[in-house]
Amino acid sequence: MNKAILAESCECEPALQISGLGVTYGNQIALKDVSLTIEAGSITAIIGPSGCGKSSFLACLNRMTDLTAHCATTGNVELDGVDILGDAFRKPAQAAALRRCVGMIFQKPNPFPLSIAENIELGLKEHGVTDKAERREKATAALQAVGLWEEVQHRLGETALTLSGGQQQRLCIARAIALEPKILLMDEPCSALDPIASQRVEQLIAELRGRYTVVLVTHNLAQARRVADQTALFWNHGNGGELVEVAATSLLFNQPREAITKAYVGGECC
Repeated sequence: MNKAILAESCECEPALQISGLGVTYGNQIALKDVSLTIEAGSITAIIGPSGCGKSSFLACLNRMTDLTAHCATTGNVELDGVDILGDAFRKPAQAAALRRCVGMIFQKPNPFPLSIAENIELGLKEHGVTDKAERREKATAALQAVGLWEEVQHRLGETALTLSGGQQQRLCIARAIALEPKILLMDEPCSALDPIASQRVEQLIAELRGRYTVVLVTHNLAQARRVADQTALFWNHGNGGELVEVAATSLLFNQPREAITKAYVGGECC
């Protein structure tokens, strides 16, 4: 494909190649010199203590960093061989198309104060799906994909704010899926949920393997161990977050190379 129209077509191989990535907020270094490959169709967990740059890393992958004042990035994030941190993607239309291709799920469910159906259909309409029947068909398919259809099919006109926390989070995932992304970024998607709802969302994340490339930030080491194909440990030694180690999840937890990894996954340090 013509790489110049990546953001418009989004017909891209959903693997990410990150090289020398750095993030600063004014004079504060949040992340420095991170290089990492994220394979297509895989689930990659990003773990590490608070303040090590996990969320900043995630925000770079669809340029959410552009929305934060005084935030600057260095390095490269290549999607299908195209550096999405390049100046071309600063244009609003291309940035919006990129975020359709690389969707984001936040820590706290954030449904719109609209009906359940409108929560999904609004995004479709804004991205050019003008036919109402097509929007409803895509919305139905997305709700089915996250296991929510049976629970809400008779109340699609009700406000999404009446849903439980777990249902709201699955609705947000459905809203992203409806736009047919290649990559899903998830920033602590279970941390605001009760254990039962958290288990359902975690099960859904595992079910997304192969259909989407998932990058999951989590403080829950057991969750990373259960769902991730590979896991990356970030750490802040006092001058910005760094990538300490990345490996297949079983290897990182059972045979870590670095002493700090062994201590962290073994619960010996904060």
